[in-house]
Amino acid sequence: MKKITVLLIAIVLSNNVFSQIGIKAGLNLSNVYGEDKIFLDDDFSNPLKTGLRMSVFSQFGDGPYKLTIETGFSQKGFIMKDEEQDALGSVKAKSSYNINYLDLNSTVNFFVSDFISINTGLGLGVALNGKAKLEFYDETGIYEGVFQDNTDDAEIGEDISAFDLGLLLGSTFYLNENFLIDANYCLGLLTLDPDGDDSVFNHVIAVSLGYAF
Repeated sequence: MKKITVLLIAIVLSNNVFSQIGIKAGLNLSNVYGEDKIFLDDDFSNPLKTGLRMSVFSQFGDGPYKLTIETGFSQKGFIMKDEEQDALGSVKAKSSYNINYLDLNSTVNFFVSDFISINTGLGLGVALNGKAKLEFYDETGIYEGVFQDNTDDAEIGEDISAFDLGLLLGSTFYLNENFLIDANYCLGLLTLDPDGDDSVFNHVIAVSLGYAF
């Protein structure tokens, strides 16, 4: 097995199929969409959730078309905010749903110039863990001290789907031979409901700074 592995590596290197390797780090701006979002009440606000993303990538090919394979850690999820106010007081609440994924992305890159590529492909996400956090703050009147913050861990496969599949579309800007800026959008195609009954999907805007060796 070791001999076969060494032979495959030698073949790849000798044929220059493997053109670049690199690392990326940046931010995810995530949310969910679908008919069964649980915060349909007009009183709720639904800002984008910020999360980290880190990955390594390999780029294959030569000429205007290349293939990029990327794998790494990615934080996704969504946020709900609500504020209730009446003559007896007010209370603000914030719910954060955090899901950590191992992402495996594959994109085809079309270089419109030496420094800009348009990218499209598919991304597979493997859910590692999840957490729901409910926070209450700025309580006044009769609501002061009534509510308590709480945090619940999610069971993968029971509370959250174990896998996510998304359509990727984005662009890469090469600042020079080594540094690049990557921006893409991922539209989730698999529901977060493990039973498949509810229509709730991830969608994520990702921005990263990368370094190619």
